[in-house]
Amino acid sequence: MSAVFRPAEAPFIIISDIGLGLTLTALYFASQKVGVSTVFYLYLVPYLWVHHWLVAITYLQHHHTELPHYTAEGWAYVKGALATVDREFGFIGKHIFHGAIEKHVIHHLFPKIPFYKADEATEAIKPVIGDHYCHDDRNFLGQLWSIFGSLDYVEHDPAIHGALRWAKKKISE
Repeated sequence: MSAVFRPAEAPFIIISDIGLGLTLTALYFASQKVGVSTVFYLYLVPYLWVHHWLVAITYLQHHHTELPHYTAEGWAYVKGALATVDREFGFIGKHIFHGAIEKHVIHHLFPKIPFYKADEATEAIKPVIGDHYCHDDRNFLGQLWSIFGSLDYVEHDPAIHGALRWAKKKISE
């Protein structure tokens, strides 16, 4: 029994483990054939590059100074869905990702909505959700620097039962 996975998911976990084992085996044999540095530059560097951006974008979509987090007793699906933020990712977000990464709130509310309808749906939902809509249009690196440097931990929000807010570390003198 696992606290994270249901018993019905066990076969998928085993398949995933086999896939990881096969990938590591293939990388080992590739490094024996073409060299460790070639595998490093052609596999590991691109892997780290892609996942760096994936983690950074996901981090920014779910972290903002104004977004609450919820305890188990305070959480509800819609509250959790609205605890995300739409951010501007500039040229890359608009043209490389076709705007799919910039409309995250609507994605959480309606996960099956096609990305090409996200702009229209976001504009339609803004009046309905009002102050619960969070948007930040600063540049990507500025947002990442600001958010990563300012969100230290969460503490209970006295104004909202079951909610947590981001807080800064208090420096003791």
